[in-house]
Amino acid sequence: MKKIFLFSAVAASMAFVSCDNIPEEDRYIEVEVNKSEKVVLLEDYTGVQCVNCPDAAAIIDNIHHTFGDNFIAVGLHPTSGPYQKPMPGKDGVMVNLSRDDADAYYKKYSVKAFPTAMIDRSTFDGSKLLDNKDKWAAYVNQQMTASTPVNLSMESTYDATTRTVTLATDIEFSEAVGETLYLQLWVIENGIIGPQVTAKGVNWEYEHNHVLRSAINGTWGQSLGASFNANQRLETITTTYTLNEEWNADNCEIVGFVYRASDDVILQAHLVDIVVSEENDPSAE
Repeated sequence: MKKIFLFSAVAASMAFVSCDNIPEEDRYIEVEVNKSEKVVLLEDYTGVQCVNCPDAAAIIDNIHHTFGDNFIAVGLHPTSGPYQKPMPGKDGVMVNLSRDDADAYYKKYSVKAFPTAMIDRSTFDGSKLLDNKDKWAAYVNQQMTASTPVNLSMESTYDATTRTVTLATDIEFSEAVGETLYLQLWVIENGIIGPQVTAKGVNWEYEHNHVLRSAINGTWGQSLGASFNANQRLETITTTYTLNEEWNADNCEIVGFVYRASDDVILQAHLVDIVVSEENDPSAE
């Protein structure tokens, strides 16, 4: 699976984002669209001082091993809440994974317990907030069978000199959708070594993965329009973003997802590496 990250106001000041503005009437191309497989997104509300969160991370890792590229997880570290106070690493340098965007989601959805997951922001057993981590795998399995009218794909190119990512996002519809949809783009990072409270005490060299680093097209993303026909393809959406100097580009990925404005339910998701290695490059054969 690929890697995931967060965004803060400080990070925002260090980053540059630009998105092509295409008139709504020019966004649509009629094509024959086949249904795509569902990719399920799990949002994991977590914290470095949450003693039960490492167990949740292990469960998420097992879910990924089961479902592979059809499953994406993102770790959301809010700036508020009881488990978010940053801790210094062994070298005394503060490791701060909290982000303002994660805090905005935490507050909007009134998350109470940690760890808590949201799976495609859908409702299971009467709630969007899923604090029983032992049920997450079953919920993900259930969501895998959901049909989606949206096909989503992304390609990235990376300029290591300027640390600029250029992302091309393509969206197609196999069925008509008569409501407003949004596209959300996140940067996530894997392999962040830092302290984490565990049941056995503080692990000073814990590996934090799929951490949200930045919401690169705004906290709530960008509107795609209010109505879509079957077999329509939107014009390619091109987004540029400059990575924070403190992030390891080799460990960074972009998560994209399309969600309904009416209830925030995620219709489709996709994950792409920022730095495409030869191993992961389909053209390198």
